[in-house]
Amino acid sequence: MPNLPSQRVVRSRSFQKIGLDYLGPLYHKNINHEKANILICLITCMTTRAVHLELVFNNATQEFIITFRRFIARRGTPDFILSDKSTTFCSANNTLQNVIYARSSVEKLANYFSDHKITWKFITPISP
Repeated sequence: MPNLPSQRVVRSRSFQKIGLDYLGPLYHKNINHEKANILICLITCMTTRAVHLELVFNNATQEFIITFRRFIARRGTPDFILSDKSTTFCSANNTLQNVIYARSSVEKLANYFSDHKITWKFITPISP
């Protein structure tokens, strides 16, 4: 059996190194009693294996970014993110990278992401 990756064994604060995935869809009845589906964004701490769950109402990139910002507000900014190559995660990574390196009027946000240097690593799309 191979050794665990360094992200899993090096001491760090909770949710400093995380894994991301989606769970679902789960079906529920909305306010109008119509059948609707939701997803759960499963965020796992790589060192403590603690789990943080966030509801996501659709698979759009913008919805994921809102969910990710909610996570950061509650748990702090992660240094390392590991996720599969889902189209939502890939386009969210591209959007965040554009914000980091953009020279626009949203300078505070760009400075925040560049100061905290979030590393995002992707694994193969259909891995166990």
